[in-house]
Amino acid sequence: MGKKIRSFFVCFIILVLFSGALFFIGWTQFRVKADTAGVLVSKTGGVNENVIEGGEFSWHWEFLLPTNAQLRLFSTKPVMVEKRISGELPSGSVYAGLYKNSPDFSYNFDFLISAAVSKDSLPSLVKDGSLTDQDSLENYINYAADDFIRSAVQKLISLPGQSSVFLPETIDYDSLFKDIAVSSKYPGIEIRSVSVRNVRIPDCELYQKARDVYLQSQVPSFPRNDGAGTEDKSGSSAGGGQSLKKNAASDEEKALDLLNQLKSIFSEQ
Repeated sequence: MGKKIRSFFVCFIILVLFSGALFFIGWTQFRVKADTAGVLVSKTGGVNENVIEGGEFSWHWEFLLPTNAQLRLFSTKPVMVEKRISGELPSGSVYAGLYKNSPDFSYNFDFLISAAVSKDSLPSLVKDGSLTDQDSLENYINYAADDFIRSAVQKLISLPGQSSVFLPETIDYDSLFKDIAVSSKYPGIEIRSVSVRNVRIPDCELYQKARDVYLQSQVPSFPRNDGAGTEDKSGSSAGGGQSLKKNAASDEEKALDLLNQLKSIFSEQ
């Protein structure tokens, strides 16, 4: 009887240890740290749609099969993206030359954006290949932030009644950018905060005015015909040459008058 009891206890202990080993192998919760989320990818089941988070119990049998499953971990902390956007409106220096004070049509924005990927979007992004590891997550957020910045710059430049240089705190960026949505190419992106420093916005109304006037001033020139016309029997060739020269001279005089008027107008600005 004693031998049977000892055998029973030995088998029971072995069973407990074996069950504990199986439980530990399939227990995924302990692998996920704070501020991290995991996505289970297995050969037998593909990408699991449920996000694995620390602090919530999770156990997956897929890990019981050797080399069958892997847990891809991603940080849930926001990624800070810094980017400077600077340049000049098209042909800005040319149009600025029309004014006596040569206004500055350049722009500059230093963006600081805090962005993250929502945890619920991680499985679908892993499934379509957008995310594979933490580096790919940060690259994905950077691309989405660039897309957001392009829309934000267009909105800032189009602000009416702004001087070329002003303090950034004069703009409520949260209200200004609240209706800007990241492109559908980057689902799951959450823009947490946006700040802009070293802001320079050109006067777009003045720029448009200068552009319109400059384009109007580009009157096409007419070729001169200095050679004497060859008179035919009716004498029409010589007469036509004389008329063309007079018309060309008249058009050139009008163009010069227009340019002089433009210079006098813009010298007063």
